[in-house]
Amino acid sequence: MSVEKIIGKIQADAASRAAAVEREAAAEAEAIRRREREAAENEYARMVEGGRREARATADRILSAAAVDARRRIGEERSAIVQECLDAARARFPEIVASPAYPALLLRLIGDGIRHLAEAEAVILVHPRDLPLARSIAASIPGTAAEVVPAADGSISSGGAIIRSRNGKREVNQTFEVRLQRERPTLIAEVSRILFDRP
Repeated sequence: MSVEKIIGKIQADAASRAAAVEREAAAEAEAIRRREREAAENEYARMVEGGRREARATADRILSAAAVDARRRIGEERSAIVQECLDAARARFPEIVASPAYPALLLRLIGDGIRHLAEAEAVILVHPRDLPLARSIAASIPGTAAEVVPAADGSISSGGAIIRSRNGKREVNQTFEVRLQRERPTLIAEVSRILFDRP
């Protein structure tokens, strides 16, 4: 074999080997690019999902805070409406005192107060306008010696009575104002049920 043929064969083998190396390098480079692209896509997907989770968590926090705020505002509005109802009831105290039903109501308030006091002798304090009616009521309650006096200190501004023991140590306040305050939790629950509960 001649030198030219040997050189040609070496060149052909070198070219073939170079082409094979280039193909392997290109394939390896493509594999590396594919792995890097997949890694980048996975990282991107992970970051997007993390962003979605964070966005969902932020949205949930905002919605939860809004729901709490809405419940608080609704509660405040309901309380204001209930208070308006109680204020309207308080405004009607003079009408009740002037009504034909007031004597029976005062009888019940005084009778309940005397029973609750559980003393044979009592002092009944009433608004000065109620003196004659309260004296008549006291006289009609059997087994009770009650002195009826005006509440001069203004402690009874509307209706009802205060029943005290003779020694002044015990007292049952049956005035409209105090009864309204005492019954306030029950009244609030009842007014709320009537106004806000749906059948």
